[in-house]
Amino acid sequence: MALTQVSTAGVKDDAVTSGKIPANAVGSSELADNAVDTAAIADDAVTAAKLANDIAISTTGTITTTGNNLTIQGNNPKIIFTETNDNPDFKVEANAGEFKIIDSTNSADRVTIDSSGKVGIGQNNPNVPLHVYHATTNGVATFESGDANALVNFRDNSTTNSPSLGAAGNSLTLLTGSAERVRLDSAGRLMIGTTAEGHSNADDLTVNNSANCGITIRSGSSNDGNIFFSDDTSGNGETRGVIKYKHADDALVFNSNGNERMRIDSSGRVLIGTTSGSNTLTVSGNIATSGDVILTTDDEKVQLGASQDFLLFHTNDKNYVYGVGNYPTLFHTNNQERLRIQAGGGISFNGDTAAANALDDYEEGTWTPTINSSLNANIAVGRYVKVGSLVMASARLDWNSNSGAGGGIGMGGLPFNTHDNTYTRTAGSIGYMIGLDTSGNHQVVIGAVQGTSNIYVQLLNDNGAGFAIGAQNCSNAGEIQLTITYRTDA
Repeated sequence: MALTQVSTAGVKDDAVTSGKIPANAVGSSELADNAVDTAAIADDAVTAAKLANDIAISTTGTITTTGNNLTIQGNNPKIIFTETNDNPDFKVEANAGEFKIIDSTNSADRVTIDSSGKVGIGQNNPNVPLHVYHATTNGVATFESGDANALVNFRDNSTTNSPSLGAAGNSLTLLTGSAERVRLDSAGRLMIGTTAEGHSNADDLTVNNSANCGITIRSGSSNDGNIFFSDDTSGNGETRGVIKYKHADDALVFNSNGNERMRIDSSGRVLIGTTSGSNTLTVSGNIATSGDVILTTDDEKVQLGASQDFLLFHTNDKNYVYGVGNYPTLFHTNNQERLRIQAGGGISFNGDTAAANALDDYEEGTWTPTINSSLNANIAVGRYVKVGSLVMASARLDWNSNSGAGGGIGMGGLPFNTHDNTYTRTAGSIGYMIGLDTSGNHQVVIGAVQGTSNIYVQLLNDNGAGFAIGAQNCSNAGEIQLTITYRTDA
């Protein structure tokens, strides 16, 4: 009787056991579709020894096992997934300690788990716990969240609060301590400690902290720490502007247009246009200011010249324009010399460089005129002005008694001796006089005695000859007011 003539309804439950069917007695061609169901086969009735090497299970339904395990055993066990076109599209296999999911259509390993647990996606030889590879696609992995942020957490054996890398909108974020620390937005702006960029002219990097805030550049003890300002990708344009700290010299250096312009050295000295100097501020070049230059301490100097031999300074209650060397000091207006202080002293004017022409003295003062002993002076006052070697003196002399002892009424006490030269004449004039006998309309004249501080008073006779005025020509009381101009060697 053909096997197809026995249906499941025609065989009693447990009527056919494994012992009643010889090995290989029933092939797939002897069983009608759906002829045997799970209820018709006793547990363990069919063993591996009683099944042919290849078993084909054709079903449009679900294959279910009520046990805990489905075991596929062999040297290279695999499960092949074939679509209705009978092309094997994918297979899952185990081989030499590796588990693989293989794209049979494209002959490519899609997932590999090696014997150490490393997972390769697109990579059949992973060298890290998760290795993802694609030969032509730039984006090799996507982590997506349906929430507002997508985060990937990182932990090691001491982590208690995982740092995270993720996305917030179109920005890349870095979190530590469950707080965002760094953000790189879709415009390429990097923000540290903030989610708000800086001013539009300087927003590529923004660093924020509600307390003290800063950036540290740490380099070797004999190397430089640099900030470069560049407008090119090669040549001098890469270092057009530089802020540099030279640790070997402990100097802070500033460059512009590719060259050093200013340096603050290890002693705090500021050097502009030069790399060396011994003063707090050293400038090689011109200085212009629209404000004040203020020196707040006495004896602080503005020093000029290569040898610093011209100084401007203040000390105590004095102001100094101070020339150290033996040089004249010049004052100009409208690009013309107007005044010169000669190296040896004296003032010249309007481009006159001759020291002999210099005005070397000016003073004002008082002097006390005297008169000979015959007359008793009760008022004797005088004043003078000296400009260079020229003296202009004035005096008032009163007397209130006359002993009549005779002799001229010569006067003395000029503030400076007259020039000691026989051919130098001096003359004066009397502005007011009383108590002098000038009978015969004689003219009274005065002059200075050569090389002395004395004044003579004389009368001129009709033929111009002079003779001295004696006490006999004076009243008991009188007054003379006079002026005299003379040259002196003082």
